[in-house]
Parts: sequence; structure tokens; C-alpha cells
Amino acid sequence: AIWVPVDPRQYYLWQGLAMLPLLTALWWLFSEIAHRLAGPGPEAGTRTALGFAYAVPMLAHVAVEMLVYLVAGWDRLALVAAISLPAASLWVWALAALALRVLHRASWPRAILASFVGLAVQAAAGALVLR
Repeated sequence: AIWVPVDPRQYYLWQGLAMLPLLTALWWLFSEIAHRLAGPGPEAGTRTALGFAYAVPMLAHVAVEMLVYLVAGWDRLALVAAISLPAASLWVWALAALALRVLHRASWPRAILASFVGLAVQAAAGALVLR
């Protein structure tokens, strides 16, 4: 992480403590941008749907990584993460685009672009503090 003044040996401890508020802030940023870019639609319903679109794939990703770590150890984690994180990211993008398509009645291209921009901005913001 670029902007976190923490002893590198304790980084993951601090990251673990900060994950809930950080992911909440990143979800809010993502949902705000995607909601505004998708066109007219219900704000509360959109935030709820995008919350599920954001959380469910990420929980599945973390569960897979935890299982692999417990069963196969740290050495296998990098290989699994190279597959599970991109898969979870695409799943979030697909669910978010679907939610925007339904709730905002946006065209597919607009829903896909709005969700992509929202996710790209939150990923850039998260990269400042997450490894």
C-alpha cells in the first residue's frame, strides 16, 4: 500500500482491522458513481442492489481463499487468488450491470459502462491502501 504509514510486518493486522469501514466506503463510492452514470433510477434500491452485487462475489472469493489456505497452505494461495479474484471481479461487474439495467432501465452498454466506471474508481481508491 502506498499511503499507509504502518510497519510492513504489521500491515495485514491493520488491513484486517480496517476492512469493514474501508469496504463500506469503497462500496459507497462505487454505488454513487454507478447510480449517477446509469441515468434516472431509485437511489436507495440501487445502493441495496449494488451492495449485494459487490458483497456476494467478494464473500465467495474470500471463502475460497480461506479454504485453500486452511487446506493447502500459504504457498497455494497465490495461484488460487490469480483465478478467484478476477472471477469475483467479473461477477461483481456482471451483477452490477444487471442491477443498473433493471433498476434504471439503462441500456446494456450504459449499464455496463456505468458499473465499470464505478468499479474502476473504487478500485483505484482502494489500491491506495490495500495490497
